[in-house]
Amino acid sequence: MLCALLFCILFFTVFTGAFYLVDTPMVQLANRMILQNHHHWNGNGNLIAPADVYNIFTGAGGPVSEINDHMLLLSYFAVQSAFVLGSVWFPRYSFIKTTVAALLITFVYVVFVSKILGNMVPAGWHPGGFLEWWQDPAPGEFHIIRLYPWMADTIAFLFKYCLPFIFWAIIYFRLKEKEV
Repeated sequence: MLCALLFCILFFTVFTGAFYLVDTPMVQLANRMILQNHHHWNGNGNLIAPADVYNIFTGAGGPVSEINDHMLLLSYFAVQSAFVLGSVWFPRYSFIKTTVAALLITFVYVVFVSKILGNMVPAGWHPGGFLEWWQDPAPGEFHIIRLYPWMADTIAFLFKYCLPFIFWAIIYFRLKEKEV
């Protein structure tokens, strides 16, 4: 268990530190090269804006959704913990079996949303974000169906923040069971 947690957390810390140690000077070098040589896009007079170093912890330098939700950081821990769980759960070919299981779960979710929930809404409605549907019947009109805010926030909180801890708890009990 200690090895699994160290692999999840220590690897992330060392890799992120090494990445920023290399990425920050390279982005600064690229910005200097753009300003010295090619500060206009080819074919038009638009200026090339200097690039920012993407900060995985604050989301600065990324899209607005990443600044608000930090999904890249949170999904890393969820996927990492899922694959550690797969290595504990499956005795042989754990990486392949975990990958197939993750793809099957994703496939079941997509089929559930597109076929089952898609058949429950009237014609002309399209899937939007996380369990929401929208309709644009005429220009200037816009209709949307979504879960109650408390329900959507609860489900989003569970997926965003609790999934790695749930997987780590399962890993702990599975390893404890194997010790006996």
